[in-house]
Amino acid sequence: MMAKHTGWRWLLGVVGSAVLLAGSAPALDRGLTWEAKVTADAGEPTTMRVLTAGQRFKIDQHGEGKQYLVRLDRDEAYFIDTKKRTYQKIKLTELERAAETAQAQMQAALGKMQKELQNLPPEQRRMVEQMMGERARGSAAPATKPSVRKTGQTKTIAGYRCEEYVAEVDGKPLLKACTTQDIAAFNQLRDDWLASQRRLGKLNPFGGGSVYEAFGQIPGFPLETEMSGVHAVVTKVDPSTPPASEFEVPAGFELRPGPHLPNMPQ
Repeated sequence: MMAKHTGWRWLLGVVGSAVLLAGSAPALDRGLTWEAKVTADAGEPTTMRVLTAGQRFKIDQHGEGKQYLVRLDRDEAYFIDTKKRTYQKIKLTELERAAETAQAQMQAALGKMQKELQNLPPEQRRMVEQMMGERARGSAAPATKPSVRKTGQTKTIAGYRCEEYVAEVDGKPLLKACTTQDIAAFNQLRDDWLASQRRLGKLNPFGGGSVYEAFGQIPGFPLETEMSGVHAVVTKVDPSTPPASEFEVPAGFELRPGPHLPNMPQ
């Protein structure tokens, strides 16, 4: 989710996938802040600070000088470089159109790949399909509602007791999450958080609809998640609402063109 990638596809992924770590609520007096360690594809862990209040959320990557700000109330997303003191701005509707183009392109590529998979030995084919996860299904494949079950395992993370859940689609692992219902601020945000996923999920060019369906069946705030090669663990929770200034581009930062979203992805 937060691996070091470049290009417009990565910008789509940041906004579309990272919203699983954030929320949305119509009332400005509701909010939450937390920090998490995120490890993607067995790489080095990244510390992220996530802030949410109203129809706004922000992800701050510690030490990398990158911030991602989404303002649903403005239909805008901002990509901020605090080291260069610059930022880029784009409409969420533009990102949605780009995601649709990316999904169409990937569907065509997946169709070709699935034909090639038929020529692989069964064991090797299963390994590739497992690595691809939901992407191998293709966005045009009929949606299958994920099944969710409680494992019975419990942990204490960031001072909160959490219960572990696993979700599967067609018998294949989708995600694992350890959630707590002891964070009152999130319990107030939950319904609006789930509602925000229905729109922001469209921004994920790799699909992900089943992920949002699964979280709809899992109660509580996710303190630990594992999915698609990404492992996130919350290390600190602040139930107070962040100040409004956190959701604005810092004064004096220069607006740069872009990001460029071509009609046909490169």
